[in-house]
Amino acid sequence: MKIYAISDLHLDVNNTKPMDIFGPVWQNSLEKIQQDWNNKVTEDDVVILAGDYSWAMKLEEVVPDFELLNRLKGTKIIIRGNHDFWWSSISRVREKLPQKTYALQNDAIKLGNYIFCGNRGWTIPEGKADKAENRKLYAREVERLKLSLQAAKKLQTENEKIIFITHYPPFNNKCEPSE
Repeated sequence: MKIYAISDLHLDVNNTKPMDIFGPVWQNSLEKIQQDWNNKVTEDDVVILAGDYSWAMKLEEVVPDFELLNRLKGTKIIIRGNHDFWWSSISRVREKLPQKTYALQNDAIKLGNYIFCGNRGWTIPEGKADKAENRKLYAREVERLKLSLQAAKKLQTENEKIIFITHYPPFNNKCEPSE
């Protein structure tokens, strides 16, 4: 089993928000992603999707993007990103997921000799980002990080490796550690 990771796909199978508005490198990005994915990933592999999976705004709108995900090889693990506005409650998200796709939030999953856990994280409140709203969101994400790691530790029976997934980097703009 190989483990791959990718984030910020910002999929839109229905093409209501095409990525090529960000420049020519994004032309046919959906086809490029699918081709590269299926050339590299096997059914035995795991692909981590570390947030910002879809441009959808509502859960029902992300279903076509999930159908695409279902056609791609491997087992998929997703976490929420800052642009995943479609992500409502974790139970509702999990109801819509295709087979072999797992959404993590305050919990963990064991696959083979690995335990995966994670959360979105948030901008570290410092400088211009040091605002009351950011401090509140950051504190909530720190608690979610703790819950995820606790869940992972409970699943650990041998020496399985724990892989923590986050959308935001766990350090500030000077690469100093954070909570």
